[in-house]
Amino acid sequence: MLLIETNDLEMKTKDMIDEVMAARILAGEASGEEQMLHQNKLIADVQYRHEWKEWESAWKQADDAFLYQSIDAEAAYTSMMKKITKAKTPKRISLSFMQYAAIFAGVALFAAVCLFRSNSEKIITATYEADMLQLKEFVLTDGTKLTLNKGSKLVCRQPFTGNERRVRLSGEAWFDVKPNSDMPFIVETDEFEVQVVGTSFNVRDFSNSKTFNVEVESGIVEVVSLGGLNERLRLVAGDGAVYYRDSKVLDKVKANPNFMAWKTGRMEFYDTPLSEIVETLSRVYNREIVVNDSSILDERMGGTFTDNSFEHVLSVVCRTFNLNYENDKGIVYLYRN
Repeated sequence: MLLIETNDLEMKTKDMIDEVMAARILAGEASGEEQMLHQNKLIADVQYRHEWKEWESAWKQADDAFLYQSIDAEAAYTSMMKKITKAKTPKRISLSFMQYAAIFAGVALFAAVCLFRSNSEKIITATYEADMLQLKEFVLTDGTKLTLNKGSKLVCRQPFTGNERRVRLSGEAWFDVKPNSDMPFIVETDEFEVQVVGTSFNVRDFSNSKTFNVEVESGIVEVVSLGGLNERLRLVAGDGAVYYRDSKVLDKVKANPNFMAWKTGRMEFYDTPLSEIVETLSRVYNREIVVNDSSILDERMGGTFTDNSFEHVLSVVCRTFNLNYENDKGIVYLYRN
């Protein structure tokens, strides 16, 4: 037999609440006879009604505990018994071992089901998107901050589990990764993986672009090819990587100084060749620009643009180099007058 110490209540009647019957009533398993006996006592006995309210309150708190996953059967039982009793002369009551075994088995099963369902519902596949009109900023569950360029999407499991933090990117994103040496952060695209521990960097992988680009603002980044190239580039702050899809060549380069312009809205050119200016405009505004006369690509200009439209910047460039441009089916052609 299991012995549970409880406390006497100040009652003028001999009708104490039967713990087993109370549990059956609260669980909805009491017989009609038990229900009738219980109702009669509630009507006839004020002290019984008072003690019954304490039982109901303790039962509700036990339900709340399960909802919040604070699953400790022994502590919960002890807490409940304290709430339904008052500090008076102790007396002993007893229930059979099988009755308590059944109660605790039910509690354990219910707790396991709740915990399993809760854990499975917590881990989700999250999709972060930016439409074609504006950039979007997000914070992942590990504290990593990211900004998505227009028309970009990132998919990952949240929260991260296992020994890595893996995300899949289509489009362009800037990352400020929360350091965690035990769980490297991996940006996956169709052709490459960008692996870091804690750093800030930019990844560009638009499906209609002729290049795949990575630029590092701080920390160390490794770019790993997923195709037949079997290449790995290690980049530090100020480095960049460019993969040319036409030639299938991966190069380590100096990062474009305006690689963050799509995010900040600011472009700065200091004696910059037209070839780099065209590349920057193409990336910032996601427009394809074709120069028909390659002899003008080495000409240079300087200037600063802040939150200007593509048409405004392009017109300034054309006036500076005495050029014209035409827009044909979304492709911009530059040529001399």
